[in-house]
Amino acid sequence: RIDPTACVVSTAVLRGDVRVGPRCVLHPFCRVEALTGPIVLEEGNCIEEFAQIVNSSPASSDGTPTVLSIGKYNTFEARCVIKARSIGECNLFERRCVVTSGTVVGDGVVVGAGCL
Repeated sequence: RIDPTACVVSTAVLRGDVRVGPRCVLHPFCRVEALTGPIVLEEGNCIEEFAQIVNSSPASSDGTPTVLSIGKYNTFEARCVIKARSIGECNLFERRCVVTSGTVVGDGVVVGAGCL
């Protein structure tokens, strides 16, 4: 589901149960892939060229899919790879950074360019 105020270019790849909130911008060739559970992008997120956001978190013990919830006003710069468990608000993921699965990112975090 894509909010009518969001801007998702035709070359962006959305796979699985992806929910795009108001005023989100998904740039060319970015990938948002809900492989094992939904991804929810709240308001005002910006996903730049070739950035990847993937939910590959295992289901809970009762079999319920794990939701990757991404708060408001985050910026995912070009070619970053995000496999976090959850992301808060107002974060900056700089170019080519990698956030591994299981990571919980709070609010106001900057993950530096090229960092793991």
